[in-house]
Amino acid sequence: MRIFTHLTNKGYYSEAIEAGRLYEKAIGEGLCEGSALFYQELGYCLQKEERYKEAVDYYTRADIIKPDNVWTLQHIAQCVAKYLCWLSAIVVHVYLVLALYARAYF
Repeated sequence: MRIFTHLTNKGYYSEAIEAGRLYEKAIGEGLCEGSALFYQELGYCLQKEERYKEAVDYYTRADIIKPDNVWTLQHIAQCVAKYLCWLSAIVVHVYLVLALYARAYF
């Protein structure tokens, strides 16, 4: 976990995510225990990489272990807001493409 935390602290988020996935595999195999801090940090790295849906998944795991943590809940809210804006942008884009298509052919 130290390497994961070090990479996170240095801002090497994609590398930290890979290290976190390996650590998570060790948790699944019973070699070590997951902690709220680990899931918060992995969620944070995913959030920094703009992978908001995945970040929410890990923040939720942290919330299950340590419920009602203000930091975790704030980051869940931030990710949901960013994800919904991104999703809204896609919907608007599709609508515009369809409107232009309809205008050109009808």
